[in-house]
Amino acid sequence: MLCIKTYLNLTYREICEVIELSSEIRRILKIQKVPNYSTLKKFFKKLAPNIRGLNEVILNRFVTKY
Repeated sequence: MLCIKTYLNLTYREICEVIELSSEIRRILKIQKVPNYSTLKKFFKKLAPNIRGLNEVILNRFVTKY
């Protein structure tokens, strides 16, 4: 979810709304219920010092640049 948020340059609330509206994304992520935006924000804040740059690495690996 955080990779999608970063890639699309969305806020935590916006990414939760996008995922809520997309059954395909929920299926791929294997979730039925979308977490509250504050849960994502708190999770990322706790992980941030340990995973700096992880989103960029993942995006560079899986997103084709045109």
